Amino acid sequence: MRYNVDKQQVAEGLSGDLAEFLFDLTPSSTPGGHSALLSSIRTPCLPKEVETWMRSGRTVIQRYGFGKLPLEIFDMVIGRLQSMDLFVLALTCKDMLSALRTPLLNALKELHAPWQNCRLILLGRNTTRSADLPTSLHLSAHPLAKIVGGAVGRYGNGYTYALGRADPLYHLRRHVPKALRDAGRSTRGSLRPASTSAMSDCQRFCILWGCGAPVCYPDGPPVLCNVSKGEYICADGLTVPDATLAHALLVRIAWSTDSSTGFDCTDEIAETLASGPWAGDKVSVDTLETLPTLPVGLREQGWVDVTPEVDWLLCKLWTASQQGYRSA
Repeated sequence: MRYNVDKQQVAEGLSGDLAEFLFDLTPSSTPGGHSALLSSIRTPCLPKEVETWMRSGRTVIQRYGFGKLPLEIFDMVIGRLQSMDLFVLALTCKDMLSALRTPLLNALKELHAPWQNCRLILLGRNTTRSADLPTSLHLSAHPLAKIVGGAVGRYGNGYTYALGRADPLYHLRRHVPKALRDAGRSTRGSLRPASTSAMSDCQRFCILWGCGAPVCYPDGPPVLCNVSKGEYICADGLTVPDATLAHALLVRIAWSTDSSTGFDCTDEIAETLASGPWAGDKVSVDTLETLPTLPVGLREQGWVDVTPEVDWLLCKLWTASQQGYRSA
């Protein structure tokens, strides 16, 4: 199972031996698979339409009230707003949209990339002792006993399901406030009409929020980053058919006391999969131009590209998967 140690959550969806789900596509009936995992750690950005909105139409000057608050008080008020209210406020005028860029971006990360920069691990079902976990998790603030056994859910080990329909964020990402639905009458058709003046408030909200419209990401090929170790994997460097950074992440964070993965592979590869070098590390998906700032102890070495070794491992596993897998 895929655990988020920091948020005490378990990814909903694919389970079983690694060979049973590693190269599977995300089924439509289970939205908590590979795609959801990758999206949950990918850094979004504000839609390009924001710049167009800032340039087009007239500007209303805020002469009184909220627009004249001292910056410290303004920030305090903004910090108490729910995410949805923050987005609605940003769409009231250009001054608000400009002033709220950073809070909006942070809200987008919380909404669409809730697992970004969290410690993740794909834990084998036969791992039942805290002592068998990676040493990086021995300093966890959460009781390790919660990770290695017990049912998940309200009455289980304290961990709850995420990244699927059981996750409240799954529905929140798709929700449009009723007031905006009434104002827009319908969100059917193009959310990006040729003229920005033709957009309804509902359409603008959907684009900014990322519901009914694709979430926006920085330009450039995505890169999977290990912030804890200063390593990254380039999506462009993966040669296995249909392989994504989600596949690369899974083989790097896999951890188990049992080296039986279901793949017909060498003992060396099986051992590598049983002790993934990224298990329990903080990860995110960015671009080469937007790599996160490294911790102080890693800044001298800089970022290290480990794409070739990960691609080699995925190629071996892909070949094994085409030959069928053996039961663990």
